[in-house]
Amino acid sequence: MIITNFRFTNILFNKIKPQKLSTAATASFPSSISKRLPTVYNPPTTFSIYIQENIKKNSLTKLEFSRLSKQWKLLSDEEKERFTTLQKLKASEKLEEFHQLPKHEQNQKLQEHHEKQIQIILFRFFDKTDYPNCPLSIFDVYRRSIEPGKFSLNEIQEHFEELFDDEMKIYMNKFTHEMHEYHLAVKKWKQTHGHKFNVLKKKLHSSQKS
Repeated sequence: MIITNFRFTNILFNKIKPQKLSTAATASFPSSISKRLPTVYNPPTTFSIYIQENIKKNSLTKLEFSRLSKQWKLLSDEEKERFTTLQKLKASEKLEEFHQLPKHEQNQKLQEHHEKQIQIILFRFFDKTDYPNCPLSIFDVYRRSIEPGKFSLNEIQEHFEELFDDEMKIYMNKFTHEMHEYHLAVKKWKQTHGHKFNVLKKKLHSSQKS
């Protein structure tokens, strides 16, 4: 799950910036980090295989998905066993495909996958604990003052660049105030969730040590 519309500074994030993984490290991920291969090398689920075999349209619409879901639930365990067997076969094929890669490329893909897993964990933690949203810029303050839909983004940018110094100062002061409020909120967040964050940070770092 990637969380959208969520903003935070790199003050905390940089403290957990993934380091280069060794082969030993990739074999000892903490339980909170997936031990699965990179996404493209994971086999489809049994239900996904069933959909591929039984879909009646070129695209999977909500109606078609609902129909297939109901049919899937009606299948007996014996009928589902065939799809389990197919999944195991595809898993073996994917694993073999991954092992065919040069060793350095395997490690690179594992590291990239590991970094994505860390980002997901961090986003979930920040979202769950309501980490404060960071003001983006003076321009963003100005943009939010414009009636939605009245101008295009390019037009708003042009208007912003044409502001006089005294007009610009108004939005600069608002931005400064928002940043002040943001830092106060971060301080409060650290008091409440800082310890749990440090524990998580230590756990993530431990997975990168050789």
